[in-house]
Amino acid sequence: MTLRLMNEPSSSLERRTFRQRCAAELKSKRETAALSQESLAERAGFHRSYVSQVERAVQNMSLDNLERLHLALNLTQLSGEIKSLRMRFAANMKRERVSQGLSQEKLAELAGLHRTYVSQVERGVTSISLDNVEKLAAALGRDEESLLDTHMNV
Repeated sequence: MTLRLMNEPSSSLERRTFRQRCAAELKSKRETAALSQESLAERAGFHRSYVSQVERAVQNMSLDNLERLHLALNLTQLSGEIKSLRMRFAANMKRERVSQGLSQEKLAELAGLHRTYVSQVERGVTSISLDNVEKLAAALGRDEESLLDTHMNV
């Protein structure tokens, strides 16, 4: 599965952060499903104000919460070997880091994050925010969606 976030021309996508792209896509899918923010929040186990903040890209959220919202909207059907967005990102990030010959320490430095955090992300033991997904993807020279794809081409 490829996480396809937006159907906008690439020029407008380039000006938006990963968080903003996710927010716009979630809002669009919620509206297409004719759900209120309150209904979506209830389905996903969140407060309505959280969904509002996410849709306005005011609130940074984790991949875990993105997955919960996608599941609540019936957008994601997790299958295959890797069952969660967190673990999918972890496996793809590690595969890409190793293929580029980067140490965790060097990747952390390039992304502006701590080495132990990068280690935790790679092992899937910590939740990762959309902003940090963006930082790590940029440090690896990849787009965020490719690092969430189960069939990543490396």
